[in-house]
Amino acid sequence: MRPVLVATLCALVAVPALGQTNPPGYMPFDLAQQAKLRGHVGTWQCVSVPAANPPLSFTETEQGNWFVTRRTGASPAISYERWSHVLKAYIIIAIFDSGASDVAETTSLDPDNATYTKMWPLLDNQGRKRFDNQVSRTGNVIRSMSDFYDEKGDVQSAERSCTKQ
Repeated sequence: MRPVLVATLCALVAVPALGQTNPPGYMPFDLAQQAKLRGHVGTWQCVSVPAANPPLSFTETEQGNWFVTRRTGASPAISYERWSHVLKAYIIIAIFDSGASDVAETTSLDPDNATYTKMWPLLDNQGRKRFDNQVSRTGNVIRSMSDFYDEKGDVQSAERSCTKQ
């Protein structure tokens, strides 16, 4: 009976480690790049210009080899981010509550100071080019800037500043 108990306890201790295993093929460089995303874990409150109603906030967690963000506000979504060993890029896959989705990437070695390029879909639902998103971080504040089309089809600029709580 004692060997069964010891084996069971060892198995239970090992279960959390299974969720944090290294992605296949990752070398020390890749692990260091993936680790840079850990600074995103937590809850963030955002201020947008033009203002978003309701305001954006999000919570990011590490789940296995992905960093998962649950976003609330005017455009709720769940996004998945990680370093891609194959592409040598940070990848973000966003799935919006509306049913839309997009994929963006950056080849920058600093995910917090980078330009993310929209990889898919390349065009919006009216056949127009989608805009890149520039991010920068200072301390516990991440700023993002991007252009967008207003209701008249004119290009406007937007900026968002998110502070880690």
